[in-house]
Amino acid sequence: MLTYLATTVEFGTTTTHLRHPWTSIWLPGIRSVGNKDMDIEKLLNDNENREDRLGHMETALANLTSVLTVDCGSPTPVEGTDVVYTSTGLHAIASYRCEKGFYNTIHPGQRIMSVCEKDGFWTMVNEKCVNISGCWTSHAGSVFYSGTRSTTKTGKVCQRWDSQEPHGHPNTNDMRFFIPGFDTPQTVTGSANYCRDPDRTGSVWCYTTDQSTRWERCDVPKCNI
Repeated sequence: MLTYLATTVEFGTTTTHLRHPWTSIWLPGIRSVGNKDMDIEKLLNDNENREDRLGHMETALANLTSVLTVDCGSPTPVEGTDVVYTSTGLHAIASYRCEKGFYNTIHPGQRIMSVCEKDGFWTMVNEKCVNISGCWTSHAGSVFYSGTRSTTKTGKVCQRWDSQEPHGHPNTNDMRFFIPGFDTPQTVTGSANYCRDPDRTGSVWCYTTDQSTRWERCDVPKCNI
């Protein structure tokens, strides 16, 4: 919650009103312009430092005007991301997240924030999202692919992961197909007979429907990051 400071200061016939959440103005010999207990009579009648006080006031108002006019414009677009923001002024926040079906290779599952700063630029966004339905990528030693390629490099048809025929196997737990931070849950049944890497071998592969060939790698390209 922001607490706004409302201040009225009079110099002769001039009345100045200040109202801003980030600004506190300090003048020589006075504790704070926003202090309700300040000695108004001293401020009005003591002319010894009048010019200095007016100079500080003008500087503070100029700085405040500069702050209020900051506009960073639209946030910098990042390929494969959706960005949400409600303002482009100072301290505005833009929230980036990978588009549906895209995987964040740097910060899996996280939203990345960018802030509008007083120089008129958004802070840098370090995010890389790739569409893993057409290529595979890796993170922390695991290979991730969500596409529907269902044949091996030699053209053999893949066996369903929820089947034990013609080859029995231990990859029957959904957690083996889990992709951390991905928006679409990956399961044994949902993976059908698509190329995957539940054993974390470092490449996408599948069991085949050929009784003489237990498994083979699939011809899926690596994502260009």
